[in-house]
Formats: sequence, structure tokens, C-alpha cells
Amino acid sequence: MAPPQESNLLDRLNRAVAQVLTRYSAMVMAATAPLPDTGNILEQAALNRMTMETESSALIAEVRSLLAINREIKALWITGALRSPEGHDSELEAELELQAQRVATLHDSVIHLRSQAISKEARLKAQAKELHKAQEEEKAQALAALAA
Repeated sequence: MAPPQESNLLDRLNRAVAQVLTRYSAMVMAATAPLPDTGNILEQAALNRMTMETESSALIAEVRSLLAINREIKALWITGALRSPEGHDSELEAELELQAQRVATLHDSVIHLRSQAISKEARLKAQAKELHKAQEEEKAQALAALAA
């Protein structure tokens, strides 16, 4: 049997679908209602038009309600159903704790590797700068020697 939250949500979904179908049916009935051959044709046509406008507005509201329920179902599907407070499962808790520790370890190792890479890059830049400076000094000495 489905938990109360799920059955309530499914009941709401079924009621919303039924309301959408009812509103659509009423709108179609108003659109296809026959006009009388004699008498108040304009009044009947105006009544049918007003009924169709009312039913279409109600249909739009019901579809919005249906979309809201659909979003709730998707959110529950993505996040998963919430566990009840009395249902403590020690194996599940242990597995969750183990996964959390693994994630923390992986995170720490990534941060450590990143800081090592940044340090190595800074050292290489400093060495390249010193090498460039030494080459410039050698060029200047060579030019000075040639000029003398």
C-alpha cells in the first residue's frame, strides 16, 4: 500500500485530471449546443459564448493546478520520499555515513592536488622568470664585450 503522502498526491492528481476532463467536456457541449430555430437566438448564442469563456478560464485554472501537482511529483521523484522519523535503519545510516566519508576524502584530495598544482605552477613561473633574467644578463654582457 502506498504511504499517505503518495496516495494523497495521487488522489489530487486524479481529481485534477477529472476536473480538466469535466471542464473540457462542458466547454465542448457549450460550443456545440444547438441554437433554437425561433425566438431568442442571440440570447442563446451569447449564453453559449459566455459559458465557453467561463469553462475555458476554469479549464486553464485546472490545467495550472495539474501542472503544480506534476511539479510536486517530479520533485518527490528527484529528491526521493522523506523517511519517517520512527523508521531508523541502522544499515542505511551506516551506508550513508560511509558514502559521506568517501566524498569528504575525495574532496580533500582534490583540494590538496589543486594546491600542489598551483604551487608547482608558481615555482615554474619563478624559475622561468629567473632563467629569462639570466639570459638577458648574458646577452647584455655579450653585447658589452663586443662593444669593447
